[in-house]
Amino acid sequence: MMFGLSNDFTCALLGGGFMAAATSFNLLMTGRITGMSSILASIITGKSDFRWKFTAVTAIVSTALLSYKHFEAKSGVVSIPLMGERLLVELCDKRVLHSSTVVLLGGVLVGLGVRMGNGCTSGHGLCGLPRLSKRSIAAVSIFMSVAMTTATVLDKYPIIPKIEFIESLGSEFSTNLLDYTNYILALSHLAMLCFWSQKPKVLKEFIVSYITGVVFGVGVFLSGMTRVSKILGFLTVNEHWDPTLMLVMASGVGINLITFNLITQMSGPVLAPSFSIPAKTAIDEKLILGAVVYGLGWGISGTCVGPALAVSLLAKNGLFSLGSIALGMYLYELLPKYDFFKIKIC
Repeated sequence: MMFGLSNDFTCALLGGGFMAAATSFNLLMTGRITGMSSILASIITGKSDFRWKFTAVTAIVSTALLSYKHFEAKSGVVSIPLMGERLLVELCDKRVLHSSTVVLLGGVLVGLGVRMGNGCTSGHGLCGLPRLSKRSIAAVSIFMSVAMTTATVLDKYPIIPKIEFIESLGSEFSTNLLDYTNYILALSHLAMLCFWSQKPKVLKEFIVSYITGVVFGVGVFLSGMTRVSKILGFLTVNEHWDPTLMLVMASGVGINLITFNLITQMSGPVLAPSFSIPAKTAIDEKLILGAVVYGLGWGISGTCVGPALAVSLLAKNGLFSLGSIALGMYLYELLPKYDFFKIKIC
């Protein structure tokens, strides 16, 4: 493999590099931060920036389906030629690792937590850490610690019981949609083009959004983050601990640390008058609580927003997992906005 590294280490480095390329490209061209939780939340709520985010999601899902179909990944594994060798990439787990109860609980907590804390591993991790954002440094430190503690405890003490109603509900959503790939691709792209036809003057923005989604999707699959077993292998600290996902973050953040700072020193992005970078700097209770809730959900289910989007139509329980996260995001919108959320810690 590349530089004599193992297959997994090579995939991790390349995956992080592709995700860094996608987020840097989007920042350079449009001045936007590429946070997967924000993207999904905008689609659910139908906010004004819906078009570019729907385009990015369409590109991510299309990348998954086309990769599976083009490489004929009958067993869920694609073989990619690289430097005279073959890079083996497992798109998703061959079997469902969790009960539907665990998937639902973890997914709802993830959705609720990322909305409350304004970001996940992409927004706070890939895009926040390179900007040396205090909020992102705090959020990543908290949700990583909570997730690893949760996953490690549950590995030793699996205390979450199955609830039959949820198990039945989960089985209803567990379906294989790969036979309908052509129809799904056609309908999603038709909807995407209809949205953009309403604003033909921003065609370049549409192209940038699509490229961002494709490159990010490739990175997510290469990194192994679409496999719950790989995520939990990293979050669970035991004798079988898998450190390869550290390379994903190191590669992605390391590249963006250089590119983000170079890009933000420009007078502005290529296609926009100014950069749309979060202005908040305060570490408040809402951020901390959101990071804790997200960490709990991530440690329980091993699922995050970006990977859930990518495998929503590939994994057997992909739609149920993504729906659980979306439910958590929707529940956040119903929460009363208490004043204590505005308390500034530092």
